[in-house]
Amino acid sequence: MKVLSLYLLNKSGGLIYQRDFNPESNGINKLSSNDYLITAGTLHSIHAIVAGLTPPVLHPIQENQTGNQNQTGLFQVETERFNLFIYQTLTGLKIISIVQKGVSQETATRFMANIHSIYSDYVMKNPFYTLDMPIKCQLFSNKVLLLSEAS
Repeated sequence: MKVLSLYLLNKSGGLIYQRDFNPESNGINKLSSNDYLITAGTLHSIHAIVAGLTPPVLHPIQENQTGNQNQTGLFQVETERFNLFIYQTLTGLKIISIVQKGVSQETATRFMANIHSIYSDYVMKNPFYTLDMPIKCQLFSNKVLLLSEAS
């Protein structure tokens, strides 16, 4: 699986982490920091709109095996050049991955569950990290890079 880009959004839709992987070779244009913020806010808003349009569930939703709590919102967007997947945690953190065309939802969800595990270990356990602020932890960035290369 080739990961092209990764976004982490806090529960308010603020972009707290963004990384492009091999931007020269993957065919996705590099955006300005303001464009990344706009993209994150737009994806958060679309997710909220889709969740509001989804009919209510008559039975309790069981957590799936990967821990993805994205039960009523936007799951996946397919384009001619890439697929975009959204993974949501119980705390409202959204992990958005843009991957090469043809990657299955199960594979992308497993990748994002691993990102969530790394986030829990290297960001949330960091005593210097302030909740909902941009992630500036080098250990987290290194682990994300290793995971993206291994996938």
